[in-house]
Amino acid sequence: MERAVLLIGVKQSGNLPELRAVHDGIQRTRAWALGQGIPDTSIKVLSDEVDTVHAHQVFKAAKELAQRDTVEQLIVYFAGHGVNNGYSEYWLLSDAPDNPNDAINLAGSVVLAERGGIPHVVMVSDACRTRPDSISALGITGSEMFLNQAPGAAAAKVDVFYACRLGDPAHEFGDPDEAAAVFKSIYTEVLLEALAGQHPGLLQQVIEGGETYNVVRPWSLEEGLPPLVRDRIIAEDLWRKVSQTPEARVTSNPFKAWVARHRVDESGPADPAVPPGPPGASSPAPSLRSVVSDALHSAVDPSVDAPSRGFVDDGGVAVEGGEEFASAVESLSDDFGPHHYESGAGFKIRGASVVKAVGAGGVRTELLEPGLVRIWDLHQDRSGASVLMRLSTGPCIVLPALFGFMCAATVEDGRLVDVAYEPMDTRGRWGDFMARAEEIRRARSTLAAAARMGVGGMSRDVAMATAHHLQSLKGLDPSSALYAAYAFRDLGEETLIRGMGDFQFDDLGVVLYDLELLTGRAPPPGPPPASPNGPRIALPFFPMLSRGWALTNAFGAVIHPAVANPSSRIPSLWTMFTPDTYAVIEAAMLGGDVL
Repeated sequence: MERAVLLIGVKQSGNLPELRAVHDGIQRTRAWALGQGIPDTSIKVLSDEVDTVHAHQVFKAAKELAQRDTVEQLIVYFAGHGVNNGYSEYWLLSDAPDNPNDAINLAGSVVLAERGGIPHVVMVSDACRTRPDSISALGITGSEMFLNQAPGAAAAKVDVFYACRLGDPAHEFGDPDEAAAVFKSIYTEVLLEALAGQHPGLLQQVIEGGETYNVVRPWSLEEGLPPLVRDRIIAEDLWRKVSQTPEARVTSNPFKAWVARHRVDESGPADPAVPPGPPGASSPAPSLRSVVSDALHSAVDPSVDAPSRGFVDDGGVAVEGGEEFASAVESLSDDFGPHHYESGAGFKIRGASVVKAVGAGGVRTELLEPGLVRIWDLHQDRSGASVLMRLSTGPCIVLPALFGFMCAATVEDGRLVDVAYEPMDTRGRWGDFMARAEEIRRARSTLAAAARMGVGGMSRDVAMATAHHLQSLKGLDPSSALYAAYAFRDLGEETLIRGMGDFQFDDLGVVLYDLELLTGRAPPPGPPPASPNGPRIALPFFPMLSRGWALTNAFGAVIHPAVANPSSRIPSLWTMFTPDTYAVIEAAMLGGDVL
């Protein structure tokens, strides 16, 4: 298998603090690649140890490697500053954050890598995933690093490895064995040991061409790196001040794909003993992702036992974030407010009241009690419309009103954290919904809490169970399809997303925008073209979940100018706009520019 490597190291981004472990990580990863037999001509290094690094250079390097028709695997390693904007990752290059384009949009790059000609792409992100702490960082839009090509017959497999959970920093430490002040990344240190075969539990033996090899597979790294990083934090006596849990998004074949290979007689030494850690840390805690996955599986499949509510393993180690996750599931699954309006459509909002509202296409809005909005003029033949609402907390939101459904939205700390659609109790779907209400609300709140905490992805078996669960609901819970769609996108399951979108449109007469976006079918703003089967209407006219914005460019979506400027959005799980954006969106709605 011919392999290529692209190494990107940015120690200094704009005026941000200097990262002292970056160049060490680049040098050591290059040495590992050479040791794997990857020729120097197939290893490209962009590092500010030599000169500044910019988006056009990254694109050029990736393009040159991708256009070598013989390359079967590309490994991209980034070390530097990262930022989580709208629940999506951006790698900051030398002129960021002052230059919002001098960054790599990781989510968009993954989409384009799937369309590229390299069958297997592995992207390693040794960067923080924290929220922006400045106005300039909030404006980061970034650039995709791969060619924009039409989708091929078979999508490439793209595995992404993150040094930490969404919202967390990635840490570096000083090496006391080095005479000079040498700093190393905790994550890169452990990752390179694993790739060098120094952790036998991650190795799998295979025979190729009559030779016996130990290989390191992506799925082994996904499961193995979190406890190994935790052990290293303990070994370096950093556990009192450092918390870091790696995550991964693995879509490659678990039985065929590998990222490192060693002849059996060349494999590295056994895993060295790990010094004792803090009290109660005798065994690694399960990851929050595994807890979320178990909770979701039990919610969508009654045959699966519900997970422990204590969120501790047999050794008594608490799952980091487990209690917060459990609390979020419980609060989001609570029912509240009325279950119908005589008009047949409307909203109920907790955590904020609505001070002004306007509907697209002339639908009438009526403000009732604080947080209650009744929508008129929707019916079976016109089943949905976008509604703009200004909240008492300042920002504004745009949500679809769906005929026959009550939209329940939750605002916490001024941010929109959940949107749920449930049939009204005056409609035919209500009886079927109530028969499964507890199951539906538990599954949806589990998906919502996971998205809110940045726990991406789910195992393939849980994804399939979730898909079957959504199919069985027959339109009783349109909002869960959005949460699930992004999880399916992380697994490369576009077919499942497409199926959900098609069913939703056939069932409701409209489809939620994100389902169209994630399959490359997002329509431009404005009235849809005529169709023999009626126009396919997507609502609203932009991504409802914030993480969708990072994908608009890669999927070729055209966004209306009223909401296209990143500075018009504020950090939130679900899309929210700044107070001064209300007038601009209102004008677009009243002018008939959007549905």
